[in-house]
Amino acid sequence: MRAAEPTAPAWLRQRHGTEAVRVEDPGFGGDGDALIVSRTGVAATVFVADCVPVLIAAGENVAAVHAGWRGLASGVLASAIRELRRTGAGDPARAEAWVGPAIGRCCYEVDEDVAGRVESASGPEAVIRRSGRKPHLDLPLAASVQLAGLGVDRVWRSGCCVRCDSNWWSYRRDGARAGRNYAFIWRTREGVRASVSLG
Repeated sequence: MRAAEPTAPAWLRQRHGTEAVRVEDPGFGGDGDALIVSRTGVAATVFVADCVPVLIAAGENVAAVHAGWRGLASGVLASAIRELRRTGAGDPARAEAWVGPAIGRCCYEVDEDVAGRVESASGPEAVIRRSGRKPHLDLPLAASVQLAGLGVDRVWRSGCCVRCDSNWWSYRRDGARAGRNYAFIWRTREGVRASVSLG
């Protein structure tokens, strides 16, 4: 039986922005919200507590993206795909993406200005409006729509709302005592591995 290949995480100081950063070594890689890695055994890592973790595999590269409403409204996924293309990932249609557990449309009530910004970037299907109530956002759907618009056709969504499911951390539910959910993606000699866990 072959021993498991060693894997070590790389991570960024997330800023709710759009900067895509390439690193090749494990450990802290600087500031940004999209982490690109091509080295086998180095896991691109993202931390979330309501925001959407998006994991992408494209060619020899993997990416972990922190996609909250600000990042989705401002183009963090476009930044990640642009960096993947720049570094030789090839056709984004051959990429695969996984949209991990995040706050769901059932629980993510926002002000109209926030809804409008995400709607402008993702389309009307990302916003749920009901008479007499504040709008709700479907961030996982917004991420999926944006990925499709960027040419990534193979997208899987977990369908899990972290606020509803107490197995995950949620800032909306837990407040300042909330921990973080970790999402990892890395390459081995045999292919791509991905995992999401409670921090």
